[in-house]
Amino acid sequence: MVPCAELSAFIANRSAQVSAQRLMTRAATAWRECEDVAPVAKALRDYGEGFPPDGCAALFDLMSDPAKAEAFASGFLTAMAAAMAEQPLGHPCFWHSIEGDFTAVHLLHSGQATLSLVVVEADPGSRTTPVVSASFTATERHEIILTGKAEGKIYSLENRSNLRRNNGRKVFEKGQVLHLPAWTVRVFQRVSAPLVSLRLSHRPQPMPVTKQVRLSDGAVLHEAAGDPVDTRHELMAALLGEMQHEEATPALAAFASRPGFSGARWEALRRTLALDTETGFRLLTRIADDPDDPLAADAYRLRGRLLESHPVLANLVEG
Repeated sequence: MVPCAELSAFIANRSAQVSAQRLMTRAATAWRECEDVAPVAKALRDYGEGFPPDGCAALFDLMSDPAKAEAFASGFLTAMAAAMAEQPLGHPCFWHSIEGDFTAVHLLHSGQATLSLVVVEADPGSRTTPVVSASFTATERHEIILTGKAEGKIYSLENRSNLRRNNGRKVFEKGQVLHLPAWTVRVFQRVSAPLVSLRLSHRPQPMPVTKQVRLSDGAVLHEAAGDPVDTRHELMAALLGEMQHEEATPALAAFASRPGFSGARWEALRRTLALDTETGFRLLTRIADDPDDPLAADAYRLRGRLLESHPVLANLVEG
């Protein structure tokens, strides 16, 4: 552990921070360029650009051999541990995330492909938490379990809509090689020892929406943008509405009118209604009356509720 005084001195010393980060950058670059990693990185770039698996031999040889996968992960950890031993306050140059009991570190990323080291923490004691729902995406995953043990089930959405449980309860443990196609998810009921895996994922382009599905009956609880651009558009529409920028009404109405992610369009439509009732209601009516618009059914229901509460709105579209 780094003493508080040393940490405070480091925070106050810009030169020391730059020096530490340069060391971490050199360590990351050296690892990516070493003879065991460079061919895998090249194959990952090809895979991320759309090459088929048989054209990315180094990558898929790695993802089919547990011994190779373990050596690959060990090499990464050894290299980064050595760099951090030299500079404990340096920050490893790899994207990472922590969400609840799940941690992921992106070792290599290019285009639509990512190679990650992922960890699922063990359940505390003998407690198990019932899993009510799961997120299904169009991402395809290949995975090798390096260590740990867990029990769970594999679910899939057939035709993106019909929930199916595959082969009942399953044990996941060291040495297993898994392939999880698009719209397939692994759900853990119990993790008895921390599960560490090397994971290769591939996202389609464009990325369809993510679906949060209730496992008991297959009901879709929520849909979210699969593409970060769509998420940004939805947040931008919400922000403009919250700031009550009336001058943004034409832009919001135009966005709600054009094809695109339904969530962002719906947010723009709602905000248009709030900023300019006449413009918004005319747009709502146009969408509701268009049978080819994915938002037509929701728009029709909303229009009905608004007319029931505010009959005077009918005057905006008469004639």
